[in-house]
Amino acid sequence: MPRPARALAYTARVTIIPKKRTVPLVVLLAAVLVAAGAVGYALRMADHGLPGASVAGRSITGRTADQVRESVEQRAADLSVVVTMDGQDQRIPLSELGVSIDAQATADRAFEANESIVSRFAALVRTKDTPAVIVVDEDAQRTRLAGLVAEHGATARDASVSFSDEEEAFTVSPGEKGRGYDTNAVADAAAEAGRSLSGQSLALTFTEVDPAVTTEQARGTADAANALIAPEVSVNGQDGAVIAATAADKASWVVTTDEDGRPVDPGLDRDAVAGWVGSAAASTNTAPVNGSRLVSASGEVLRVTAEGTDGKSVNNAEAITGQLLDALGAGRPYSGAFTYDTVPAQNTDKVIAAGAENLAYQAAPGERWIDIDLGNDTVTAYVGADAQATMLMVPGRPGMETVTGTFTVYLKYESQTMRGTNADGTTWTAPDVQWVSYFHGDYALHAAPWQPSFGWDGPGGSHGCVNMSTSDAAYVFDFAPVGTTVVSHY
Repeated sequence: MPRPARALAYTARVTIIPKKRTVPLVVLLAAVLVAAGAVGYALRMADHGLPGASVAGRSITGRTADQVRESVEQRAADLSVVVTMDGQDQRIPLSELGVSIDAQATADRAFEANESIVSRFAALVRTKDTPAVIVVDEDAQRTRLAGLVAEHGATARDASVSFSDEEEAFTVSPGEKGRGYDTNAVADAAAEAGRSLSGQSLALTFTEVDPAVTTEQARGTADAANALIAPEVSVNGQDGAVIAATAADKASWVVTTDEDGRPVDPGLDRDAVAGWVGSAAASTNTAPVNGSRLVSASGEVLRVTAEGTDGKSVNNAEAITGQLLDALGAGRPYSGAFTYDTVPAQNTDKVIAAGAENLAYQAAPGERWIDIDLGNDTVTAYVGADAQATMLMVPGRPGMETVTGTFTVYLKYESQTMRGTNADGTTWTAPDVQWVSYFHGDYALHAAPWQPSFGWDGPGGSHGCVNMSTSDAAYVFDFAPVGTTVVSHY
C-alpha cells in the first residue's frame, strides 16, 4: 500500500528593522542655547548679586560687591534712634550709641552664596535677605546711656564700704535709690537700626531704680571686715623692739570690693600683709658698718683706722606672713618674733705708700699732696711718703687763724688782686699777688713778698692764707695741680 505523502510545514521568520528617528534641528539648537544661557548665568553671577538677594531689605540683584558696600555706607551715614523721654524726642546718632556698620563685612556676607554654582542656581527659586554687620563699642555705649539717664533722672547711688581713721573701723555709706530709665531698650534699638539700616524710635518709661549695692549688703561686708581686723597683731624685733599693727595697717590688708568696686565677702590680701611684714622687718634690720684699713702695696695691713660692725637681717619674714594670715583668718590674735642672719662687715682698704701711715695724710704710692704744719710753720710737698721740699711760711694771725682739715686745690691764679676785711672791719687790697693756689674757701697758699721773713706765726701774720716766699709759692703752684690733697694741721 503506498505510503501517504508527508505534509511539510514551514515557519517563516520576519525581522522588522525600525526606521531611524532624526531629532529635529530646532530642538538641538534650543538645547544648546539653554545650556549656553545656564553657563553664562553661572559665570555672570559669580560676582554679581543673585536673584532674590537683598541687604537689609534692599535688593542687590545684579550689583557688584563694591556697589553693595558703597550702598551700605550711604544708608548707614545718618542712622539714628529717636528716644522719647519726658514727652520730648531726642535724636541720637548710632555713632554716639557705640554702634557702627561694617559695610565691607556686610557685602562679603551677602556674597557668600555666590561662591557655589549650586547656590547660584538655587537663588532662582528662593530669596535671601542679609542684615548689616554691626560693631558695638560697649564702653562708649555704656557712657552715652549713663549720660542719657543723668540728663533725665537721678542716678542711683550704691552703698559703699570704707575705713574710717577716726573710728578705726570699716564704716558704711548708705545707698540711695535713683529715678531714671531702663536704657537696655535703647541699646537694642540701636542694634536693630544698624542691622536693618533703618532708623528706630522708642519711648522710655520713667521708673525708680534700686542701687546695685544695697545698704544691707555693704553693712554685711563692713561687719565681716571689722571682724578680720579686730585681733591684735605684733612682731618682736631685736633689742626688745615690738612692732604692732595699727587698725589702719590691718585695714589695708583687707579686700572689701571686686574690680568693679562692688562689695564682696572680705578677705586678706597676702601681698599687702607681706608688704607690712617686710617693712616691719626692715625697720629692725641693722646695716653693717664697714671698717677701714691702711694696707701696703703688698697687702699687709698697716693700721686699722675704723673697726667694722656686723649687721643683722630678718630671715623669716615669709614664715611670719603665713602665720599672721592663718591667725587672722581664724579670728585669733598674733604675736611673732623675727629671727636674723648676720651680715658681716666689710673692710675698705686703702693702699698707701710705705711710711705714710705715720704722716698727717696717708697718701697712695706716687700721690702728690701738700702738708701745712701750723705747729712749726712749714709747708712740705710730698710724693707718697717722700718729702720733696720743705718750705717756711707765715700762717694766719691770732683771730684770723688758718683753717685746719683735709682739702684739695680747687682754683689757681698766676696773679690776682686780693681783697678782704680786717678784724676791725676795715678793708684791705693786695694787687698782683702771685702764684695763688686756693684749697678751701678764701684760704690759699700764695706769694707774700711784703713779709720780712718766713717760719713764724702770731701778730703780724696773714689774714688766714698761707704766706710764702715768691719762689716757694711758685714751686707749690707748679707742684700741685687742681685736685691735689692739702692737709692743714697743728
